Amino acid sequence: MAPKKDGTPSRKAAVSTPKSESRVTRSRAKVSAPCEPTSIQKKTDEIVGRLQKMLETTSGLLELWSEQQEKFHQCVQERKTNFWGLIDTVNMKKNLWPFEEFSRLLTRNQLTLFEEVYNSFISQSMVAIVAICANDKAKRDMFLQVGEHLMAISILNGDIYPALRVLSRMMKLEFNFRTVLATMGMYISLDIGDYFVYDQLKSVPQKQTTETLLQWQRSMEFWAKSLRRPNYDASLVREIQNELLLIQKENSLTFYTSYAKICLRQALVNESKKPNADISKTSDTLMNLHRIYDSCYGCVSAVFPESVNGEGLIGLLERKPDARSFHLLESVVYAHAFMEAGCDLVMGLVDAGLTREAESRALVNLGLSLSTCFSYRVYRALNLYYWPKWRITTDRPHLEPMLEWFQQLRMPRSSSSHQTKADPEAEVITELQNIDINTGFVSYKYQYIPKPTKSPEAHTIRCKCTFCVLRTNQLRYTLTELRSERSSADFLCSGLSKMAADTVLKAFGERISSLTQERKLVEDEWTDSVMKPFVPLKLLRVPMYLLNDFIKSTNASNLGPLERNNIISTVLRAFEESPSNKTVLRSIFLLFRHSRRPNPPPFGFKWLKNKESSRIDDKVFEIDGKIFESYTEMKEFRHLLYREWRFEVSTYLAANCECLLKALRPAHVALYFSESMSIALRASMRRKLHRKLEYENMKRDTLAEYDPYPLGFIEDSNDIMNKHRALPTDTTIIQLSFDSNDILWLIRYNPAQEEIFSIPLRHVPSAGSLDVNPKEADKYLSKLREVLTQSDRSTRLNSDPKSFWANRHELEKSFQIAMFGLENEWIDYFAPLFKPISTRSTSHPQFRSAMKGFMLCGYSQTVAMLLTLGVFHSKDEESFRTLAEVLTERISPFTSKKQPDSTTVLQLYKKHRPRLTAVCKELSEEDSFLFLSVPGSISFIPWEAMKVFENVLVSRIASLQIFDVLKARHKKLPTPIDLRNSYYVLNPSGDLVKTEERFKTILNNSSWTGMTGAPPPKGSVLTTLEHKDIYMYVGHGNGLKYAGTTSELQKTECKASCILMGCSSVEILDEGRGYDGRALLYDLVVAHCPCVVGCLYMVTDGEIDAVFMEMLRYLNQNREEEKTESGRYRLLLRAVKHARGSCRLKMLTGHAVVCYGLPTSTENPDPQIASSIPASTHNFLKTKVERIAV
Repeated sequence: MAPKKDGTPSRKAAVSTPKSESRVTRSRAKVSAPCEPTSIQKKTDEIVGRLQKMLETTSGLLELWSEQQEKFHQCVQERKTNFWGLIDTVNMKKNLWPFEEFSRLLTRNQLTLFEEVYNSFISQSMVAIVAICANDKAKRDMFLQVGEHLMAISILNGDIYPALRVLSRMMKLEFNFRTVLATMGMYISLDIGDYFVYDQLKSVPQKQTTETLLQWQRSMEFWAKSLRRPNYDASLVREIQNELLLIQKENSLTFYTSYAKICLRQALVNESKKPNADISKTSDTLMNLHRIYDSCYGCVSAVFPESVNGEGLIGLLERKPDARSFHLLESVVYAHAFMEAGCDLVMGLVDAGLTREAESRALVNLGLSLSTCFSYRVYRALNLYYWPKWRITTDRPHLEPMLEWFQQLRMPRSSSSHQTKADPEAEVITELQNIDINTGFVSYKYQYIPKPTKSPEAHTIRCKCTFCVLRTNQLRYTLTELRSERSSADFLCSGLSKMAADTVLKAFGERISSLTQERKLVEDEWTDSVMKPFVPLKLLRVPMYLLNDFIKSTNASNLGPLERNNIISTVLRAFEESPSNKTVLRSIFLLFRHSRRPNPPPFGFKWLKNKESSRIDDKVFEIDGKIFESYTEMKEFRHLLYREWRFEVSTYLAANCECLLKALRPAHVALYFSESMSIALRASMRRKLHRKLEYENMKRDTLAEYDPYPLGFIEDSNDIMNKHRALPTDTTIIQLSFDSNDILWLIRYNPAQEEIFSIPLRHVPSAGSLDVNPKEADKYLSKLREVLTQSDRSTRLNSDPKSFWANRHELEKSFQIAMFGLENEWIDYFAPLFKPISTRSTSHPQFRSAMKGFMLCGYSQTVAMLLTLGVFHSKDEESFRTLAEVLTERISPFTSKKQPDSTTVLQLYKKHRPRLTAVCKELSEEDSFLFLSVPGSISFIPWEAMKVFENVLVSRIASLQIFDVLKARHKKLPTPIDLRNSYYVLNPSGDLVKTEERFKTILNNSSWTGMTGAPPPKGSVLTTLEHKDIYMYVGHGNGLKYAGTTSELQKTECKASCILMGCSSVEILDEGRGYDGRALLYDLVVAHCPCVVGCLYMVTDGEIDAVFMEMLRYLNQNREEEKTESGRYRLLLRAVKHARGSCRLKMLTGHAVVCYGLPTSTENPDPQIASSIPASTHNFLKTKVERIAV
């Protein structure tokens, strides 16, 4: 249909051509004679013929890609799987076939033909095209169809700017659908952060269209504003929320409406990343990324219903005969938006430290990318999956097979016969380091394992691998993009510390230069405007993270300060040239900015015994300003729960608080250490709460009724002091944290203390994680890990009962020796600082008298209290003297008072020691609670087994913030639970027959409901967690797989306390320095479970059954004669402590059982259960040998 009169291209538009083209046209016009009519017709026919040939070629390319997709799909179906489950995460060696099949299906001519058509299309004079096609519908449709095909392939191949260049030419000819074309171009421009191209597309005259499309464009304007403005804009956020609320209330289910909501959420994501953003208004960043992903998935599943069943994007490039105009392009844009939303979500999860979720999403993205049959997508998705796993300590043993996936894309095995000439561009960087992949039972969770490396093999330029096929085409962007992705893979596979700095920097510089050139060509399509320079660094996310890892993984011997600073400066310069990238890529920008700050050597406290320790001169840092800069940065971005950046900056500030400002209080040290703990867990919990609150608030009519959102962080030192004072009476929190120099600190909270006390204890290489050279690791940690590894093996060895128990007892002895050495070396004279204190003690006359004596000497109330604890709990006079000296040196930076000499302090010790010892029973802390918070890297240590905690009720917590959330959720401390309102799952796998027999009598005498010998019905465990008071599980592992998916479990509001009697049920796997660790326990914490009892490591069935039976007997005993506790209840925590002594191996079994969360008081016992369990479970368990790992 011919365009309307008002849609006819103007004279100015008709002659609008690229600058270079217009110059050529003008020069030719001067020397050429006027064309004859026959000559004009001849040239017209030539151009039309060229368009017909291009259309045939692009249609053939689409058919070829569709055939490849169908063949790949058939191959996947033959293996009885789908694209969602394409990768077997259990046995990684089985996963080579998809990449072999992908390389086999790839043909040389695809991208070569595409390049030819693309160059031909771009070389056409738009003056001639407009003159020939403007009033001829058939010719115009031919040109637009070629453009649509080229744009679709370019987008799927990752060529965003070439796609926009094609789009600009299509818009010069098409007016009826110009608004649709412009809107799609505007969306993909904003998606890479380039609002300059967006502004150019927006300025093109458009035809009036539907309200939903205009709604999409209005939403994109909010997105563009959030990119233009560097600072947080509260009024803009209010407008976005009002617009979002309006669309939600309309409840329209069109594509355009869905993408309008996506754009609004993208704007909220950007606003949430800005300095001093109000997270209660923008909502959690991760939650918005999830919402964007879900909306994109909804649109894609509507276009490709098969994708719901895991069939990927099969049929993406099939042209439907009855489809409306540009239906193919719309489908491709929706698919592209979905895949990009997946990448954004993966990177958001990685930034938050949620590696398990990131891996799961990255697997889906990899399967989806394979289904497209586009090389760039596959390379990019593979990097996105491999890179996070490469950083995780416990995932390293499983990465060796993945290196073959990269190699298969580079050189398929089928092409080995063509390997005659080495490719000069394939640099052999390092030789393969063989990693012994033990496919048996041995676990790698306690072993120090290096990052696997593999050198790219040499191959011919003519082989059929992905790299060589793309080398044959000349499309600059595609070639450089693949080289960038290929280089990323090589950097990972080869080991970052082996790379040369100039090689890394050159690859990054070439990539930026290539993007700049491609964008310049888009700009040349509009002769009447000049866009500001911009580099879409979002397309370089993984390479930039690799650069950050590179400067951290390389030691000073092969990366000098100048080279390191050059890399950092190059990246930061790219951010400065394109300021909106600071918002889009806030995490990596903050990491690079922090990398400029030199980490000072540890402070020279005498007891640290560091070889390189020295007192830092305050003036150095006042001049340098780096610490103050990080202090300001932390204040501005305190709302961002970025795991790596937050850990680095918080520990950096905590280690250097004394050099920062004289006005700082000791509370600042506690503040920064608290903010370095459980970052990923807090991010997950905040995401859940924000999602729930948004769902509730969307039912309301106005934004004024919105409730304040949980923040997930501590505001400042006043905030943490308020939390400290608000702690329940008789509650002590001991937090152990590492600073940026890997020094372990103790932070002590107790409401009886006027200040929060903190002190460095000792240096631990690599913060106790496995990410360290075994020769440099702490010897006691290494020994403990070695014993646990041997313990794992011992349960699976075929040996007679006598040998089995002899081996187990020997391991028990080795573990005890290692624990004794660890406590002696790490704690020693610091032991009194680990002790709880209650009002019972602080109000006792003798205790108060001792405190008063120390305060009269000039000590603060807090230190006087700790010294009094030292008088009572120090093992001898020498230990107390050392403790007093340490405390005096520690508080010296925070006070101007003259400190007393050691003689005076020792006199007070000798005076009050006998008095306090005489009333030791009156100062007993048996009813006090001590909460222990430790980093994930040292959480495997049974701290409760140490002598310092011998008579103490110890429960573990993730962090102060998590404790605060649980306390607010469950109100009362201890939390009351009804013993009769319980549900059990016993031996769901059916192979623990003896365990089932042992508990048969107990279950017959109980009023509990549950399942025995079979998995529980679907949904029953989730219902139990929501409505019961206790959930008991006895079987293999933690049994949470019977509860449902991680998402289902985290969405639950858990009322029940959980007792999980299985191997490693509350184990936290070490993921590396600064990570929370990986644990299913965290899913229960996110669900607000009040208390979880479980095992830290592997245990045997008979031993752990004895512990559990004694717990049940203790909790259900007749309480009429109870005097030590209330006659109405018994503490679950005390039951755990009591039951540890009921087994043979006190260390390997008894102290494997620990408690996480709040103390719970059990009410309404069942004495019949207690009567069915003998007081001595050793006599009850007459099994010859109990060694089945549960």
